[in-house]
Amino acid sequence: MSTPSDAQPGPPEPGPYGQPPAPGYGGAPGHAANPGYAAPGYGAAPGYGAAPGYGAPGYGAAPGYGPVAGQQPGYGGYPAGGVRYARVEEYARPGGRILGGPGERLVARIIDSLILAVPVLLIEAALLIGLWTWAFQEYDLGTTSDPAEPPPLDGGDVVLLLGLTLAAVLFIALLGVLLSYLYQVVYMTRTGQTVGKRIMKLRVVRVGDGGPIDTSHARRRWLAQDGVGLIALIPLLGTLVGIYTWVDSLWLLWDKPYRQCLHDKHGQTTVVKLTEHDLANPNRELEQVA
Repeated sequence: MSTPSDAQPGPPEPGPYGQPPAPGYGGAPGHAANPGYAAPGYGAAPGYGAAPGYGAPGYGAAPGYGPVAGQQPGYGGYPAGGVRYARVEEYARPGGRILGGPGERLVARIIDSLILAVPVLLIEAALLIGLWTWAFQEYDLGTTSDPAEPPPLDGGDVVLLLGLTLAAVLFIALLGVLLSYLYQVVYMTRTGQTVGKRIMKLRVVRVGDGGPIDTSHARRRWLAQDGVGLIALIPLLGTLVGIYTWVDSLWLLWDKPYRQCLHDKHGQTTVVKLTEHDLANPNRELEQVA
């Protein structure tokens, strides 16, 4: 006859509704819990403590993993003060010199235009006054008020006077173009400056290295700036030339990195400010500025 102490334990009782017992929540009577697993309550199992090198709750820094020297606390991997980038120049510096500003170039252009316009206007005024003075004397214009007398001019005379007037205007236009070429090409090639640019301390240079220009640079530049004025002599093209002139002058406002007008691009030139060394040695060729 067996006694309770000699009774062998049987399998665990099934859970409610015939479900098997949940594993890990205590063994059968008389059996010890599987070593390495926590008892009910989810305590830490023996031998399974926190891994070395990782901080306690609170997320402190792990031993051997402190902040690196030079790093900003709390932002590992970045230098103190944040990431620093090299400054990128928005505009180029040909030959190490600063580019001329739009306002300075505008003032220089106005000065040069006045220098060219004054002699042309004087010559134009003298020519037209002389032409019409001759016409009044030749045809006795304005000397008679008798309506019975025939008019002093017939159709041929009117055509002649109009033709002479148009010829005078064409001559003045060609004279203006010639003076502009002599001023903007022959004169400016010597030093890279016109009178207006000298007053504003500017100089026209090669766009690549900031060196002095030659006649070919100045000629191409002139053709795209003032030479196109010859096209305005063709009927119906004057308006297009006027629009181009405005676009050419305003182009430097958005051009980068050399701040060029369209005539600068055609001549492969740009305009720079002169340094104190340049002003002290006006007759020397431009040197690279450090």
